[in-house]
Amino acid sequence: MKILVIGYYFVMVNELSASAAFTADKQRQLIPFLGGVLALAGLLNWVFIRLGCGIEGVAAATAISYGFCFVVIFSFAFSKLTDLRKVHAMMFEIFALFAYFGALVY
Repeated sequence: MKILVIGYYFVMVNELSASAAFTADKQRQLIPFLGGVLALAGLLNWVFIRLGCGIEGVAAATAISYGFCFVVIFSFAFSKLTDLRKVHAMMFEIFALFAYFGALVY
């Protein structure tokens, strides 16, 4: 359960990214990204199951997919609204909070 709690952090902060994409009127361009994230999630789940990681592996694969989804959508959405340097700075702050949150959970 701790693994998915960590993964849901990215689901939560990704809502902001989706709203930014809608603000920039780029929501249709997100469809290929989301398809890629779904493919990655399926592949990672399959790999972790084949490696014998069990339910913890599936949870870890899902959490990794959530993180990747956040990075892709956040970068895409906010790069349409501001310069890339600011996007990287914002992403660093979010990952710093993630590290703090992860330390608290574990």
